[in-house]
Amino acid sequence: MQQPKYESCGHCSNSGTCRNGQDGVACAICAQSATAWPGPQPLRGFRPVLRTLCLNFISKMEMTMKRLFLLGAVFLSAAADAETLPTQHAKGAGFNACLDLVDGLSKFVIKDNNHGSLATWNNNEADTRLFNALIAVKYPDGHSAAMLNVSPGKTGRCDGSYTTVFYVDKSCSVAREINFSDWKYSGELAGLVVLKNPSGSVDRLLMPAGNGCIAISTEVVYQ
Repeated sequence: MQQPKYESCGHCSNSGTCRNGQDGVACAICAQSATAWPGPQPLRGFRPVLRTLCLNFISKMEMTMKRLFLLGAVFLSAAADAETLPTQHAKGAGFNACLDLVDGLSKFVIKDNNHGSLATWNNNEADTRLFNALIAVKYPDGHSAAMLNVSPGKTGRCDGSYTTVFYVDKSCSVAREINFSDWKYSGELAGLVVLKNPSGSVDRLLMPAGNGCIAISTEVVYQ
């Protein structure tokens, strides 16, 4: 910022003393002009204003992050609680007595993957007869198929089973050592190896298919 230029006063000094002793008004103006420029002054109150702006910005960012976090939590909760297609089909058919078992087994088979379902039920007695669903599950590297069956029992409890079929791009011997290393050898069926999961509740049959292996798993659940 440059200091303003003042025109010189020929009849008075910078102190305001009139040289000709008569023009006091002109001399006063000259003195006022000489003291009008105080020089550069510090910007008072700048730091408090900057601090307030920063605090406001931080507060807004915190609110935004909290909203994004809550939105993400709601999204994850909704994804976890979303009904599978077999559950929707069972509910729409009026298969209510064992709906919880359909929902639990289908979620176990499908997880959070994209899937399709073809369901079958008894049109006249849907709530007391067998419910069946043929399920196709899509993964980033392939597909699997599953068969789901749920039926109410005479005791009022529900029985269910599922069978999954998927292809492994390895020989059955290699898949057994790498993919299913924690499964135990259970026996053979017509020359095909059968494995059991660590808890002993699921059986898995390994069937050679070209250079790969088809794994067929099944489990029965009684409530």
